[in-house]
Amino acid sequence: MPDKIGRFNLSELKARATAAEFTKIQRDAPNAPIVPLEGWQGLSTEQGSAYFHVAVWYTLDGSTVTAQKLGEPDVHYRLYK
Repeated sequence: MPDKIGRFNLSELKARATAAEFTKIQRDAPNAPIVPLEGWQGLSTEQGSAYFHVAVWYTLDGSTVTAQKLGEPDVHYRLYK
C-alpha cells in the first residue's frame, strides 16, 4: 500500500492510486456509490460561482484519500481494488 506522502492534485492522486492497483473510489458518506476511479472527477474546485476556483489537494494514506479545499471541512474517500 502507498504511504502517506505530501499532497497531490487530482491527476497525481489518480496515477498513484492506479499504480497501487486501486480501481474504485467511494466518498465516506451514507449511501455514497462506489464509482470507477478512472472516471471520477474529484472534489469540485468551484467556490461560490463558476468563475472562482480554489485548489483542491489530496492526501493518500493506504486506501484512504483525504480531499482538502480551502475554507471547507476535509472530505474523506475509500479506495477499492
